[in-house]
Amino acid sequence: MELLKRVGPLLLGFFLAVPTAFAAEWESAESTFVVLTKKAGLASAFAHDHVVQAKSFDLTVFPPQEQQTGAGALSLPRQVLLTTKTKDLVVDDPVLGKQLFPRLKALGVTKEPFSELSRSDREGVAESMFSEEQLWAEKFPDISVSADGFVAQPGRLGSLESSHVASFTFRIRGKEVKKQMPLIITQSGGWVTVEGLTSAKFEEFGFEAYSAMLGAVRNQDTFHFYFSAKGKWKAE
Repeated sequence: MELLKRVGPLLLGFFLAVPTAFAAEWESAESTFVVLTKKAGLASAFAHDHVVQAKSFDLTVFPPQEQQTGAGALSLPRQVLLTTKTKDLVVDDPVLGKQLFPRLKALGVTKEPFSELSRSDREGVAESMFSEEQLWAEKFPDISVSADGFVAQPGRLGSLESSHVASFTFRIRGKEVKKQMPLIITQSGGWVTVEGLTSAKFEEFGFEAYSAMLGAVRNQDTFHFYFSAKGKWKAE
């Protein structure tokens, strides 16, 4: 059964390895989906790293055909679909930046806390981000992400160990880009938290990184997608 809710993102069910018929809904709790950009250029001391958050989005989680049972077994979804409106993206929420910094540092994405920009500065960044040269929100009002092919594969994300990977397809500005995303999965009290991190280049989506003052102030060509999702399967 499909789950469609106006909630934060993704994923996975944790159940106590014999497959059984599986019918459940995904009950979502805390979650975050963001894009991280890094400053560059000769005058980068006057620039800022940015956290761009999808504040709201539509999420559809397709449960697996079979439930995996047994100690420590994971019942992974067949597919996850997420869509958000381009203009629903929020730039540099100061509370979010403080909350995310310790985890993003551990993941090896950043070393310095995010700057707290004034409201007018944040509005200026958003105006540039939605412009024709960047996301072109008027022509491309939707952004979507899909994920499937969840498999166990140990690895590392910064100083942390990852346990799974999944295939993600990002559709931004009319371009589809596929990425393998490592996942960190933790479980507590029946709830599962899944984190993922991957990188991409602006040019893969058909536009260039923000640049001003003849390139003296600009964003790095590479940016990161990060998500953290908490939830559980709820039996019908």
